[in-house]
Formats: sequence, structure tokens, C-alpha cells
Amino acid sequence: MSATWMVKTNGDPLATIRQVLLDIWKSCRLDGMLLPRYQPATGGVAPFMAVHPDEVQNADPCAPLQTRNAASRLLEIAGELPTGNYAVVLRPCEGRVLDIKNERTRLNLEGWSFIGIDCLASFPKEDFVWRLKQAGGIDSLTREVMQFARQGGIAPYRYRRACQECPDPEWDGANLSIEILGLPVKEYLLVTAHADAAAACLDQIAERPALPALIDARQRILEKIKERRLAARQRRVANLAVGLPETVAELIAWLENCAPCRECLEACPVYADELARGASSAAAREAAVRHWLSGCVACGMCEEACARGFPMTAIIHRIEAHLVPA
Repeated sequence: MSATWMVKTNGDPLATIRQVLLDIWKSCRLDGMLLPRYQPATGGVAPFMAVHPDEVQNADPCAPLQTRNAASRLLEIAGELPTGNYAVVLRPCEGRVLDIKNERTRLNLEGWSFIGIDCLASFPKEDFVWRLKQAGGIDSLTREVMQFARQGGIAPYRYRRACQECPDPEWDGANLSIEILGLPVKEYLLVTAHADAAAACLDQIAERPALPALIDARQRILEKIKERRLAARQRRVANLAVGLPETVAELIAWLENCAPCRECLEACPVYADELARGASSAAAREAAVRHWLSGCVACGMCEEACARGFPMTAIIHRIEAHLVPA
């Protein structure tokens, strides 16, 4: 049974989120936490493995940029770390990768706790760079974007395309969720525990149970976001250019002709070499690709990686009727 608590932000929701993460670290006696962090050297936001509580102050879970699906990094390092107690902070599309991976191949993530955070969406890389310069730094830009949490984010057309069409700005598979959408974040944010162990930590870091009015406000804005983004997805699919793939077989042929770049495939967090030519037949290969695409979480990392701007997520949405796994 879940329990939702409210946390005062005192005008600074970003600092409050960092403090909540630090409190979770201490109350749950963590050995490390995988966190998103802006990296000036590369100009990207990437997951980093914090091994000391002080490093939480460098985390930015609401940074309006996504250059990698953090679930991939989690799966890379989970088996390399010593036995211990760890946590990871994930956007909704990143959490859904774990859900898909766990359905298909039982994951060994013993000792890990999963912290979800409402997603305010992200900008295209070029737009982010311009906005970062205007804001004067990453913390300023993140705080600027968080001002729009109450109404569900800034004007949707400014997001990168995958974010404009993502109807799921929350992840229900987390042990603990940090919630900001639909809320007056300069006053309060919400933290929900979905498991007994998480609830035990929450009792030590939150102030009091959430007011029903705040929970209702968040639910209302989530419904509006989902409605708006599903409509955007339908418009984009309807406006796809003539000649783009309409079936799985056509998509396979397109990707083969686009080779040898493979940047989109390498960026996809659920791709497992299904396009390889080792299948016993064309039908078996197509079935493998259908299985791959049916796990698409619409994170848009494939589009971010594509130098040609191939609208992969919209095409997958268009052919989703063909994607029932064989």
C-alpha cells in the first residue's frame, strides 16, 4: 500500500529534491546512488555513480536534457559493484526500460532501490544549449523549467519530439516517487512510497501526509498531459512523409539501407541485436524485430542519435499494430 507525504520546498524545489535524495541515502544507509548529472565537458546529462553523500549536491534529476537512457548505464554497472545497498534515480521512460528488460530476461538487481521522478520533458540538444547560455548555468535553467511544473511544463511544442508524444510522465514501478507535476513546487513537492522499506525511509525525511488537494491536483494535470500528448502523437503519425516505412518489413529494409551507421540501434536501450542476419529465416528475423519494437518505451534516444533525423518513434507508433511479439 502506497503512502504519500509532502515536503516543503521553501522556494527552491531543486535544492529540496537534492536534500530528499540525501536524506534517502542516509536513512536507507546506501553505499551509492546512480544519479543524473550535467557534464560541462560533453554538454550532456548523463548518469554518474555517486559513492559519497556529498556528491548528491551535483545531481540534477530535472535537467531538461536527455542524451542517454540511464537504465542502460544501470544494467552495465550493476554487476560490477561490490555487494551493497544502492539506489538509482530514473525518469519514467528509463524505468519502463527496466520493466521491459525484467519481463524478457529476469534481471538481477538485488540490493537496488528505484526512485522515480516526474518528468518535465527535455529540449532538443541545440535548443538546450541556447537556453543554457541564456540562463547562465544548468541550475538556473533547471529552476526556470521547474517553475512550469504546476501546469505540466512549458509550451509542449518546445520539447524534443519524443517528449511531445510521451503520455506517461510518471513511472509506477518505482519503490519511491518524487512528484512535482501539477504542484506548487515553490511551496511543496510530494514523495510517495510504494513499498514498506521505502515507507520506513520516508517517515524520516518527510514532514506530514500529503493534503488530498495536492494529490488531486497532480492527478488532474497528469490526465491533461496524457490527453495532450496522445493527440500530438496522432498528429505526428498522420503527418509522416510519404515513402517512410509502414510495416515491420519495410522498417527492416530501411534500416539496412541506412547502415552502417547503427547509431540509432546503439542508442536504443531495449535493442538486443535483433537485426542481426543470424536468424534462421526472414520470417524469424522479422519476428525478432517485432519483439524488439514491441518493447519501445518511446524515450526517443534513437532519434537523438540519428544524424538524418529519421522519425523512428512516430514510425513505430504507426506500425504498432504489427508489433505483437511472436
